[in-house]
Amino acid sequence: MAKNFVKPGNVVTLTAPTGGVVSGLGYLIGSLFVVATVDVAQTLPFEGAVEGVWSLLKTSAQAWTEGQKIYWNTATNLASNDSSTGPLIGVAVAAAANPSATGQVRLNSVAASDATPVIESATVAALGSIQGDAALVDTGFTFVTGADAVKGVRLPLAAAGKQVVIKNGAAAVLKVWPSVGDQINAIAVDGSLSMASLTSATFTAYDATTWYTTPLVPS
Repeated sequence: MAKNFVKPGNVVTLTAPTGGVVSGLGYLIGSLFVVATVDVAQTLPFEGAVEGVWSLLKTSAQAWTEGQKIYWNTATNLASNDSSTGPLIGVAVAAAANPSATGQVRLNSVAASDATPVIESATVAALGSIQGDAALVDTGFTFVTGADAVKGVRLPLAAAGKQVVIKNGAAAVLKVWPSVGDQINAIAVDGSLSMASLTSATFTAYDATTWYTTPLVPS
């Protein structure tokens, strides 16, 4: 073993944040998501696991499927399948019902802010009629079905340089909403962009709140 080896790294020693940590609960420490293995008061060192399968508290009103990407909701401190709520932390290894208090997550073992991969392509069915119930899309190319001038999709949380390509595959207008607090082009914050039937556009995030489309009018 090399003399500069420190430890395997599946459990790391960190400083407990404000409020301390409770064994079995998840915490985002900077860009690293860990599950505390002990109860520790704030500012004291604690051991946090970055690997393994853990039963984590989740957003109750969500149904999870096996292999689904799971994120950390930074507003509620709950695991979520909504990519707009926070960074990727792992994948679900078991289905979870809606409602349910917990879900089984295999941690991804890497810095959460760097963990979201580019999806090469995906097909998503448009849903809902407002920002809050639109179908979520991720980075990469998304072919959207089922648009009817009411149903729509919602972009992930904006971050400078992030790109999403959307193809409206339906013979009707598709509504595209940003995540809460974000905006598209010169449209009002939280306002939707209407994509004409069978058009496509690249959505590029300029900063943490603003998306611009190329072309400006999807074609």
